[in-house]
Amino acid sequence: MSERANLDPRQVGASRFLTVSLGQEVYGINAMRVREIIRPTTISPVPRSPKHILGVINLRGKVLPVLDLRIKLDLAFTGETDRTCIVVIESGKDSKLTGLMVDEAREVVMFSREEIEEPPGFGTSLDVSFISGLAKSKDSLIILLDIDCLLDESQPAELA
Repeated sequence: MSERANLDPRQVGASRFLTVSLGQEVYGINAMRVREIIRPTTISPVPRSPKHILGVINLRGKVLPVLDLRIKLDLAFTGETDRTCIVVIESGKDSKLTGLMVDEAREVVMFSREEIEEPPGFGTSLDVSFISGLAKSKDSLIILLDIDCLLDESQPAELA
């Protein structure tokens, strides 16, 4: 994994993000972390796992966990569609592969440093550490996710 993948997007000239949909909202995942996008497959549940962990899949001989990004972010589940997919990402210092179930993988977009703002302070105990920034697109804001923080097992299961 390159050093650039670990950099804060606000510290580099421009960064690419895979945009994904969860309901009506759009989120960005650092494209340097995305390994592939696959169709949903048979997921074997793991007993006594947190609700956001759907289970594990066998991806070409590698067993990897799959979590529902919607549940992890404490969003309402609206059902699986023909656009639902699993984004396989690389996270952590050990480059662990994890599948993220999302409603739709959209496109890879590039944002300059000027288009990315820090997450706002809400003045409460709301934990926004899993948000690396907010990107201003033409007609909306895209929440940029910090994958390492989001998947940190020391964080509570529901971050919101």
